[in-house]
Parts: sequence; C-alpha cells; structure tokens
Amino acid sequence: MRKTISLFLFASLFFLFNQITAQWVKTSYIPQGSVESIAVNGTTVLVGSQSGGIYRFTDNGATWAEANNGLPSNTLDVSALVNEGSNFYAGIKYYGVYISTDNGSSWSEAVNGLPNSPYVTSIAVSGNKLFLGTLEGLYYSPDKGANWSITDTSLTDTDVRSLGIVGQDIFAGTYTDNLYKSPLNNINWTLSNNGFPAYTRAVRTVVGHSNKIFAATNMGTYSSDNGSSSWTASNTGMGNSIVSSLVVNENNIFAAIGSGDGGVMESTDNGSSWTFINDGFPQYPYTVVLAANSTTIFAGGPGGNSIWSRTLQVTEVEDENIGVPLKYSISQNYPNPFNPATTINYTLRESGIVKIKIYDILAKEIRTLVNKEQSSGSYQINFDASNLSSGVYLYELSVNDFHSIKKMNIIK
Repeated sequence: MRKTISLFLFASLFFLFNQITAQWVKTSYIPQGSVESIAVNGTTVLVGSQSGGIYRFTDNGATWAEANNGLPSNTLDVSALVNEGSNFYAGIKYYGVYISTDNGSSWSEAVNGLPNSPYVTSIAVSGNKLFLGTLEGLYYSPDKGANWSITDTSLTDTDVRSLGIVGQDIFAGTYTDNLYKSPLNNINWTLSNNGFPAYTRAVRTVVGHSNKIFAATNMGTYSSDNGSSSWTASNTGMGNSIVSSLVVNENNIFAAIGSGDGGVMESTDNGSSWTFINDGFPQYPYTVVLAANSTTIFAGGPGGNSIWSRTLQVTEVEDENIGVPLKYSISQNYPNPFNPATTINYTLRESGIVKIKIYDILAKEIRTLVNKEQSSGSYQINFDASNLSSGVYLYELSVNDFHSIKKMNIIK
C-alpha cells in the first residue's frame, strides 16, 4: 500500500508541475495571410491561410514549407481543412475541394457535381463520406469526393456555416442561427435548437467528449447529454464569450475564445467549468481555430498569422482513489459504435506486463495499444481507427493470468 500511495503522489505531483510550467510557444508563422484552418496527423500540421494557400509544418511545427502542389493558385483562401489519417481535405473558397493522400505533399481536384465558384465554409469527413458546407447549400459525397450532390432537401436553410460529426450523427450550423442534425447513414435533417437562447445560437462547431455533445456558439459553450434533443449552457468561468473552435483529447476539452481577453480555455471536468490557459500568449490573443494530436495542441489566430503550440498533459492514472482496485477489468469502449476514435478504460489489481491488442473478426492481430509493465491502478487509452474499415473488431486485455476480450463496432 505504501508503494501504491507513493506512486500515486509522485504521478499527481508530476502532473501538477507540468500543469504549472506548461505554456504556449510561438511555433512559427505563415508569411502570407492570416490563419483560417488547421488539421493535424501525427507530427504533421497543415495550416490553411486566408490568402497564401496551405502550409505544412513537420516535427510538431518545428519546420515549415508551402504545400500548394496541385492547387490552382498559391494565393488561395483555405477556409476548411480536415483529415482522416494522412488523407487531408481542403475546402477552398471559390474553387471547391482538393484532396491529398500524402500528408499534403500534393493535391488533386474533387469538384464533380459542385457548383461553379462555391463559397466554401466547412468540411466534415467520416470514412468515405464527405460533407461540404457552402453559402449555396450543403453538398454530400459518398465516395471520398469523386462525386458530389446536394443533400436532402429537408435542410431548408441553405447557407451552411459550420459542420461537425459526433458518433453516427452530423450537425450543420446555418447563417440563420439554426442547428440541424441528421443521421450519417440516412440523411434527413431536423432542427436541434431546443435550449439555445434566441439570436445567440450561431454554432461554429460541434464535438463529442465522454458522454456529452458540445456546441461552440457566439454566447459560450452549450452541451447535450441526451442525443442533442436539448441543450444547456456549459459556461461556468467562460460566460458569454464567442467560442470560435473546440477540440478534445482523451481527458479535456479546449475552447478558442474570440472575444473579451481572447485566448484558449480548458475544461478538465467534461464542460462543467472552464479556466484560461493563456500563459505564453501575447495580450488579447484572439484565437480562431484549434487542433491537436496526442501530445500537442495548436492554436491559430493570436497575432493573426502565427501558429502557437502547447504540450498536452498525458496521464495514465485516472482514478483519484489511492486504494488498489479489487480486480482486473476492461470496460466496454465508449462510444460504441464509433468513428474514428473511442476510449477504453481498464483496471489492474496488481502490477504486471500489460498487453491490449486489437483483432479483426477472424482473430488476426491488427494493432497493439499497450505492451509494457504497469502498476496497479485505473487507466484509460484512446484508440484511433481512422485507417480501419467498418466492421466488428475484438480487443483483449492480458495481464498476469488474466485475459478478457470484448467486441467493438466501427461504422463509417
């Protein structure tokens, strides 16, 4: 028990030290235009600018170069960037969609079925499915951008300003301050405004974290825990700030603030409260967009054309109980079904060599998530299945003489 307490206290103090010393660092800047969009794959960061096209940063932003090979011009307004793994999708105002399958080294046009000179505002991706928000309407591609068509006409507001995918649903925010929701696999739009105050629901993005859905609005953050049929304010510490972007990692939620003092806020309790984490930023760091990988969060906007980064705190100890768990266990992943990421929690009664592996339905090993010695305690790990196809998969916990296998379902 003494050893368990000492390890817990060491982990807690180490985490607290990192929380105190972590700060934003100006990683680099783009030489032309302001930052409009960011997407991240591993240590590769692509940044879309207002008038300079796309820039690629590697080594978590340490080096950069233009990434406009295949684009029609290097003075483009890249209003949206999203990715699944190394496949990046760029939404370019008045040009449409361009796709890169090599981490931004080259781009190819994907505009078949789109109107001429579309005013692109947003993109969302789920497996082969792509959605494109424009001032002229919301377009859908079932084949990774090879062909586009207007989505179901039940979306009556055609001026679409934002898109977000959570689980098996897609959300669309419109210029008329409405938020619409549709199942991914059966497009049929319905209003999802219940709980938003009138004239304050200009939704800029929608994300999911733990058991909730969060919407960034021009009057703070709102959340829903019942499938988005109703929304409540999740603004403690934030007030009615303009929230221009939200990003999540395993443990926390981050909000880009575009009003007041600006900067970035963090919630460590699933949206119940928010605190500023502006150490290292200049004064009034109005932030436009956020993106993150497993170790670093990136912010675009402070200073206009600059990219800032901050190391994320990664901790494996999730249970604040100092006591030793009574058994080995691995929980059902959440969410499930999922696309592309899910979370797995597990507990260890005793220390040992821990292995967590992913298998396909034929029991072929796909990936090893954990393979190391761990002490007794409670743990959480995130599994990203961006490069896997839809289907049923198995995951197994093995430690000492304990083995447990559960199913997970990927739907794209």
